[in-house]
Amino acid sequence: MNLEERISGLLHELGIHYDMLEHRAVYTVAEARACGIHEFAGKSCKNLFLRSGSPARKEYYLVLVPDTKRVDLKALTHVLGASARLNFAKEDELMERLSLHPGAVTPLAIVADGEGCVELVVDSELSGEIVQAHPGVNTRTLALALDDVLLMARHTGHRARLVDIPGTEE
Repeated sequence: MNLEERISGLLHELGIHYDMLEHRAVYTVAEARACGIHEFAGKSCKNLFLRSGSPARKEYYLVLVPDTKRVDLKALTHVLGASARLNFAKEDELMERLSLHPGAVTPLAIVADGEGCVELVVDSELSGEIVQAHPGVNTRTLALALDDVLLMARHTGHRARLVDIPGTEE
């Protein structure tokens, strides 16, 4: 079963309502805006797959913020209590942990992390909102309640938390 099917199955299993928009493949927030996805239902978001820690003990964070926020990684390291400075995870780590390629990162891919190693961290600015997320492919966008995204993460054994993510507006 591929990632999109796993996400779809869990959405159905949990009875999660969503709206879906099909579009051309997008790899960046700028491309998503250019093809009008930001006008679709819900808040347009940016997703960052970050890591911290030593080679022997890495910590992974899937971070969800409004698409207009530039995240201060140094400050976020302290907010999260990470063991070492946060950096972007490598492409092979993204594939290994979340079964994704760069440009298709989505909080829904947390279902691919069968070991529960990835923590979902969501900017508190999104609390109570409808958010946009890819369903495992970057040619579709779903609009669903943030509470349901958090439910999916917790249902699959992942830690999920809302925090005030430090950063500036772009």
